[in-house]
Amino acid sequence: MYFLMENASFGVMQKVRQQASSIARSGLNDLDIYVLNPSLEEHSGHLYFRAYKSMPYPIRVFYYLFNKRALMEQAIDFNKYDRVVLRHSFSDGSLLRLMDRLPLLLEFHSKIITELEVKEAETSSIVKKIIRRIRITIEKRYLYKLVKKSAGFITMGQELAEHYTEHSTGSTPHQIIFNGCDVSSIKKTGFKAFNGQELNIVFLGSRPDPWHGIPRLIRSVQHYRKSGGNVQVNLHFVGKIGPAEVGLSAADKGFHFHGVLQNEELDDVMSKMNLAICTLAQYMKQLDETSAIKTVEYLARAIPFVIAYEDTALTAQDSLKGTYLRFPNDDSEIDMNELIKFSVEVSANQESVMERMRLYAENECDWAVKMRQYYNFACSVDS
Repeated sequence: MYFLMENASFGVMQKVRQQASSIARSGLNDLDIYVLNPSLEEHSGHLYFRAYKSMPYPIRVFYYLFNKRALMEQAIDFNKYDRVVLRHSFSDGSLLRLMDRLPLLLEFHSKIITELEVKEAETSSIVKKIIRRIRITIEKRYLYKLVKKSAGFITMGQELAEHYTEHSTGSTPHQIIFNGCDVSSIKKTGFKAFNGQELNIVFLGSRPDPWHGIPRLIRSVQHYRKSGGNVQVNLHFVGKIGPAEVGLSAADKGFHFHGVLQNEELDDVMSKMNLAICTLAQYMKQLDETSAIKTVEYLARAIPFVIAYEDTALTAQDSLKGTYLRFPNDDSEIDMNELIKFSVEVSANQESVMERMRLYAENECDWAVKMRQYYNFACSVDS
C-alpha cells in the first residue's frame, strides 16, 4: 500500500490519480493508494480518498500535528496490508508507535527541514511563519528518529539518499525512484519550430514555490529586452500563478498567465510553445540532484526544456542529449541568447528530438514502470 497524507497541490493530487490508474496496467492487484485528507471521500479501483471523520476543525488540526496514527487507523484497515509506504507530510511521535505495529517505509522528495526553513523565510504572513516554526521544531525532534526506525525509505535521487542515510542506522534499506507520469494519458504535443522572431516559453507549476526560480527567469527575460535583444520572448505560466505572485502587473507585456489548464486546453497551449522551463532554483533547498514531475511530463509531451539541476530522470541518458539545456544551479542570469540558439538547434532536428523524448518517456517514465519499482522495493524489505 502506498499512502499519501497531506492537503496536496494540484500536481501531487494528479500524481496519485495517475499512479493509481497505472496499477492495473502493472499487474499489481495487491497494491492500493490512500489519500488521507480533510474532506473528500471517494473510491475508484486502487485509489481511496479517506476524510478525517467527525472531527471539528481545531481537533482535526491537533490530530494532524500530533497524532496521525489515530487518523490513519480510523481511516484504513491495516490488517489488509503487509507494508506501508508513507509519503512524508509531517513527523510526529505517534508514527514511531505505528512502526511497532507494521513495516513502515518513508518517501522523501526533499530535505524536509531545509524546505520548511525556505518557506518560513519566504513568507510575509506572521501566522504562516509561526506555523512553520512550530513544524520545524517538531521535525527536528522526530524526523530522524522516524528515519532510524523505518523499515526503509525511498528518495528521488542519490543526494537525498545520502542525506537520509546519514541520519539512519546506516544499514536501513533505501531505493532511488525518480518521478513518473501517465504517459498514455499525455498527448505528444511536441513543440512549435522557432521562427527566428518570436520565442514562446512555458512554465508548468501548481504554484510559484521559491525553488522554481521564477524571479530568476523573469529577471533574465527583462535584462535581455533592455539589452536590445531582437527576438520577442514571451513567458507563459500554467497553474495557480498570477502576476502578483511573481512580482508583475497585468500591464507587463510578454507575460501570459493561463491559470490551471487540463486536457485539450493544456494540449492547445503546449503545442504552441517552443521551449519549456523546469525548476531553476533547487539550490534554495540545498539540492543539486532530485526529480520533478514536470520534467517527465515535458519528456512525455516531447517538448525541449531548460533546467538548472541534475534530474535523475536524465542522468546518463545519452539518447536525450540535445533535448534539454542545463544552466548552473544558482541565481545567475539565464542567457536568453543561449535559449534562442538552443531553440534553433532543436527546431532543425524537430522530429528526432520529439521521437527520442517520447520513446524514453514510454519506456522509463510511465507510472506502470515506476509503481513496479515501488512494489518490488517494498517486497524486498523484511516484514
